[in-house]
Amino acid sequence: MKAGGGGDTPEDLCGALELGKNKSWKGKTRFAILVTDSPCHGNKYHDLSGDNADNFPDGDREGRNIEEYIEYFAKNEISLFCLKVNSTTDKMFKIFSEIYNKNKNKNAKNNFVLEEGKKLIDIVTRNSINMFLHRDNIKF
Repeated sequence: MKAGGGGDTPEDLCGALELGKNKSWKGKTRFAILVTDSPCHGNKYHDLSGDNADNFPDGDREGRNIEEYIEYFAKNEISLFCLKVNSTTDKMFKIFSEIYNKNKNKNAKNNFVLEEGKKLIDIVTRNSINMFLHRDNIKF
């Protein structure tokens, strides 16, 4: 993908999550990594104002509902690892976490994980191994 356009601070996260949703998720261990330095469109997800405010304050410019994508990942046992780059995404990630955890299957091992960059690789690796071992009933 190539980033371009915009003119405001929020990002097209619906477009990114839609690409992930439309992938063939056949593996036993499934996870997506969301890296963004800005929140998604919709004033509900951020407190931006001024020159960098949201050109689409009511949400996605194409009318997609980002919360449906978060629900999809949760219900389909796809762990969602989110990289926190700065504090502009705090409000959005709090909402995403609540939606994800509300919709994940009770006994599933998938997780919503929010971390700063330096910890993300270790967390993805550890959670991938745990999910793999749980699904195949392998024990050490």
